[in-house]
Amino acid sequence: EAFYQLSIAAPGAAAPVPGLPDWLGPVGRHLLGAVDLADILMMLDILPPADIVPVSAVPAAAFALMSLTAAAVLLWLILRPLTHRMPEADELPAAARVGLPAFVAVAMVLTTLLAWLDAWPMGAMLLYPAQSVAAALDIGDLLNIFGLMADHPPAGMGLEILALLIRLATLTILAWLLCRLAARMGTPHATSLSALSAIFLSGEEPLEKRVAAIRSVAQYSALDDSAVGPLIRALADREPEVRAAAAETLNELNPDWADSPAAAEAAPELIKILGRRDKGARIAAADALGSMGPAAADAVGGLMAELSEPDPEVRAHMLRAILAIGAVYPEMAPKLTDQIADEDEAVREAARELMTTIGPPAIPPLVKLLVSEDANQRTAAVDTLDIIDPGWTESEEAKTALSHFTHAVKTQFGAARISSINALASLGPGARPTLPFLVSLLTDGDRDVRTAAIQALKKVDAKWTSSREAGAAVPDLVRALADSDRNIQATVARVLEKVDPDWAGRPATHQEIGLFEKKLKHPLDTVRVAAANALKQIGPPAAAAAPALIALLSDKAPAARSAAAAALERVAPGWRDETMIKKQLAQLIEQLDSEDWRQRAAAATALGEMGPAFAPKAMPPLVERLTDPDRNVRPAVREALKKIDPRWPLTKLARNRIPVLMQSLGDSKWAVRAAAIEALGLFGPSAAKVTSPRLMKMMNTDSIMDVRSMAKKTLAKVDPEGRYHQKAGA
Repeated sequence: EAFYQLSIAAPGAAAPVPGLPDWLGPVGRHLLGAVDLADILMMLDILPPADIVPVSAVPAAAFALMSLTAAAVLLWLILRPLTHRMPEADELPAAARVGLPAFVAVAMVLTTLLAWLDAWPMGAMLLYPAQSVAAALDIGDLLNIFGLMADHPPAGMGLEILALLIRLATLTILAWLLCRLAARMGTPHATSLSALSAIFLSGEEPLEKRVAAIRSVAQYSALDDSAVGPLIRALADREPEVRAAAAETLNELNPDWADSPAAAEAAPELIKILGRRDKGARIAAADALGSMGPAAADAVGGLMAELSEPDPEVRAHMLRAILAIGAVYPEMAPKLTDQIADEDEAVREAARELMTTIGPPAIPPLVKLLVSEDANQRTAAVDTLDIIDPGWTESEEAKTALSHFTHAVKTQFGAARISSINALASLGPGARPTLPFLVSLLTDGDRDVRTAAIQALKKVDAKWTSSREAGAAVPDLVRALADSDRNIQATVARVLEKVDPDWAGRPATHQEIGLFEKKLKHPLDTVRVAAANALKQIGPPAAAAAPALIALLSDKAPAARSAAAAALERVAPGWRDETMIKKQLAQLIEQLDSEDWRQRAAAATALGEMGPAFAPKAMPPLVERLTDPDRNVRPAVREALKKIDPRWPLTKLARNRIPVLMQSLGDSKWAVRAAAIEALGLFGPSAAKVTSPRLMKMMNTDSIMDVRSMAKKTLAKVDPEGRYHQKAGA
């Protein structure tokens, strides 16, 4: 009926019962008008005007209802996807929110101005801009249905375009306002927060959508407790963008969110995340707990438990979180000592800051760390102690540690002893009570201990060599001069020269002469050499040890023999006096027949040291020993003969022993025969008349080729012109 009434009321109706085209046309045009499409087309003269003015209330109401229904359906179709995407489409850019109303106002002024220039009536001039806004809101169409809208004069293209722009800008503002209204009124507040939380806490949603959901929480003017928990959980998300958005939103809506009950309720969930395998989630949870400050004090235990994590980045975040929370307790100190020397700089800095925050209660565990075998840990401990208390070396803890460190040096082994000495060094002047103990370590059998002790002494007292404690240790150092370890001997000698350059002349040193004399008979040649050197440094006050030094001249060790000879020249310059060495001389001659070749060589060397005064007794047995079967003995004998008399082959004492040497040419041992040939050659041409014939015979008849060869060489040396051996051959 409404359509029928409408159709017959339409201008130009020609039949009481219109056909389908008669009423579908006006209806279709009005539906287009409901969405403003027809108005825009007619405004631009693309579609001819088709105003419909019903003549009765029923078709007018039907027409209005139809227009409102079409507009509502269209609005629903537009807003449904937008409200579904809300809160992503929640806001217009600030420029649009300010610029669009400003543009509408300016366009209305320009439209009025152009209408005035076109000489419009005043009513139409003012009504036309407002009519454009009303038309954009579809109010004009509704008024026109009831014939309430006045016609306006025809406008030019410029005015029509301005009017169109006013409509578009007005529609944009309207759509934005309706979207915000739909987002706020479409669902209750709590349901919106719940839906948003489900989105941004879901790991399956796209990252952009999760971040947008967090941002949308900001639309609520006051953040209630129901949003705090989800946002705090988002602080521990694996995605950094989500964490940043959550932190920003929390601080924007409620800077004091960490003090809320909801924050305290969310902390246990973050603590659980600390134990996950996901590194990113653990780090994020630690950072989130740190951002909560003191409200997350209960999380400190969980954060400390994660310090055993091998990943330094994780440990660094745990330590920084504890610092941010501010809940620092003395009980943490022992575990933090492992972190202050970490290879990672971030871990070191955070751990040291925590230790300094703990303050004096951290001194005991740090002092214990001084015995660490790790030099970096010791250095870190000292640096941290200096920050906590510059006078920590005088503290009760440090004094108590002195006995602990000295006991460790005495009872432990290897690197542990070195670490304890280094700990004493770390105490500096505070360890001065241990100075005598450190000096005593200079005679320790471990070279590293001695080196560490010297370094520690320098740090404890830079002038320790002139200290009373060092002076009191001189007797011990003197005794250590004859230690079996050459390194100890060298160390002690250097220290004695610094502590007391005149140590050799001190009465306390002279009391040790008997000890050194006994050491001359020690089984180890290093000890015998050291004792001889010590007696040499003491000099004449050690003359009583001369007999023992003379006996050492026949020592098997060449170094001991040399040391004894040098010591005798210093201790007893007249030691070659017959009364002093008469007994020793007989023993040495007897030793020339020892079964031990080393003893024979040593005896020959000692006889050589006797000098020319004892040639009548020493030279004959030495010449006979030129035929010694051991090649190591013969050079020692020749050297001893040279020391007694450089021209010994020309002496009567030596030449009288030529017959004995020639008897050895018939020895059954070829080595003895060869040695005898070599010895006869030492007498040279001066004995050629006696030796050449026999050498000629050995060259021709000996069964050993080496002996024959040696005889030939010696013969050429003794009788190069053949004056004696040719006659013998003839």
